[in-house]
Amino acid sequence: MCTKGFTTQAHLKEHLKIHTGYKPYSCEVCGKSFIRAPDLKKHERVHSNERPFACHMCDKAFKHKSHLKDHERRHRGEKPFVCSSCTKAFAKASDLKRHENNMHSERKQITTANAIQSETEQLQAAAMAAEAEQQLETIACS
Repeated sequence: MCTKGFTTQAHLKEHLKIHTGYKPYSCEVCGKSFIRAPDLKKHERVHSNERPFACHMCDKAFKHKSHLKDHERRHRGEKPFVCSSCTKAFAKASDLKRHENNMHSERKQITTANAIQSETEQLQAAAMAAEAEQQLETIACS
């Protein structure tokens, strides 16, 4: 199936569920299934107002511990996620990924190149039109 190794039989058994597609824990609200019970419990917060992770610096609370950690980084001014292309820093990995996709992706570069080419073509067309108009004026004046 794959080459992963495990130190316990329990870990191997849990891992095998990935390959079989066996997901015994289902959400009663939406039916989404999970391999592990803790993953179902985490998912169930999506359907509730439960926010067990509170910020000790302000009155905000979060459904997920990772969201609290992202929020606390902002309080401390930490920006550990740095763009390798331009060195701009971000507090959240998702903000860095969005930046990279918007500013440095191949698609963005192609779009920019096309815009430059289009602008160049427009300038060339305008110059040709101006030259043609000048030639017409010259002919009309003689």
